[in-house]
Amino acid sequence: VLREHVIVVIEDEILVNGARFYIDHVHPKYSTPECANARDVVIWERAGERILNLSMIAANQFLPPGQEIVIYKDNTDRKGATYGSHENYLVSRACWNAGRNWSDMPIWRLIPFLVSRQIFCGSGKIGIEKDRRIINPYVYQISQRADFMETEMAVSTTLFRPIINTRDEPHADPDKYHRLHLILGDANMSEWSIFLKLGATAIVLQMMEDGFIADAPEISNPVSAIKAISRDPTCRRSVMMQNGEKMTAVEIQRWYLAKAKEYAASNPGAVDKAALEAWDEAVEKIAQDPRLLAKKVDWLIKKELLEAELARWDASWNDYHRKIITVRGEEEYLSERLKMIELQYHDIRPEYGLYYLLESCGEVERLTKNEEIENAVFYPPEDTRAYFRGHCIRKFREAIESANWDCLVFNCGPERPLERIRMIDPAKGTKALTGELIKSSRTAADLISKIKGK
Repeated sequence: VLREHVIVVIEDEILVNGARFYIDHVHPKYSTPECANARDVVIWERAGERILNLSMIAANQFLPPGQEIVIYKDNTDRKGATYGSHENYLVSRACWNAGRNWSDMPIWRLIPFLVSRQIFCGSGKIGIEKDRRIINPYVYQISQRADFMETEMAVSTTLFRPIINTRDEPHADPDKYHRLHLILGDANMSEWSIFLKLGATAIVLQMMEDGFIADAPEISNPVSAIKAISRDPTCRRSVMMQNGEKMTAVEIQRWYLAKAKEYAASNPGAVDKAALEAWDEAVEKIAQDPRLLAKKVDWLIKKELLEAELARWDASWNDYHRKIITVRGEEEYLSERLKMIELQYHDIRPEYGLYYLLESCGEVERLTKNEEIENAVFYPPEDTRAYFRGHCIRKFREAIESANWDCLVFNCGPERPLERIRMIDPAKGTKALTGELIKSSRTAADLISKIKGK
């Protein structure tokens, strides 16, 4: 369907924009190309939404009348099953391996930040999910994934789901890099939430690599804390720290934010200034009144929609199971209307998705332009190795035997079968380094000859 109707791909499901789009067990999965900054992630993630929507439209042409595929960008089926929105960050191998033993690893300093960052990047949901059922439908939560976190660190992503996944698969030079794989985050619709989630986390990782947060506060029980914070939309609940004191999510974020400001002041140009400013705005406004971010943060945008529906029926969250009479004179449970609104928020169809409708009316704040997203559907970032991968697939598709994040394998005929080009440095393969090389190569064989000098 993709090859015929949407966009050119090869057998390994690598797209011409440098991304990967494939079936993971039973659901479609889109992985953005490597991006050098948080704003680019926003652009190529939103391009992924458009690719999935175009694919869905094409696939629906093959279904019998009355059947259709609909894709929602969220993290739970509201019946106790969950699926992730994974994040990947390139960190130095030296930092990852630092520490005399497991408990001394610098990565532990990241956990309090991750547990508390949901206050600005949660997607929101109705109810508490546990043991494959909703046990309290009256609670509105900040995060969709918090209920499903089971341990602090682990290698698995589906059993004993960890706050930090320890899988060691760098997709880069293993002697220099580690790929930090995070599975705790929510799938965001809001550009602002995506940007802040990635941008603030990247700043904290920079500080971690430089030993700048060695004295970070430690949460006594991070797994229970992530749930407790999620279940308090006032953002006032405190959690127990290792030193016996208590801190709120806002207070934990303020600690990291203060460190980030200090780090930025002593390292001019080292951090993303826009991300730091957005982080500062988010923490201070949530401390004052979370509703001040009702045009920027997913869980607050959605909460406002749900409470508007409650107000329409002169109801509160305690009336969740109340019956109402619709304008058509039909009897209906209020809970069903709220569930529909919550799910529809994540619909990736522009004409039906509530987030998209709010966006078209100017009711949510944006960071990108439509033209940037449209371009990202078909073209990769120019400042990472995704540029080389995407443009090679576009120009030399017939000669590419296989493709992965860190390798392209070309088959240029009997004289040059299965020539492997490794791409183990994500910062290379950029337009500046390879643009002219690709442009000047008439065939894949020409490209290989120029790269290998023979």
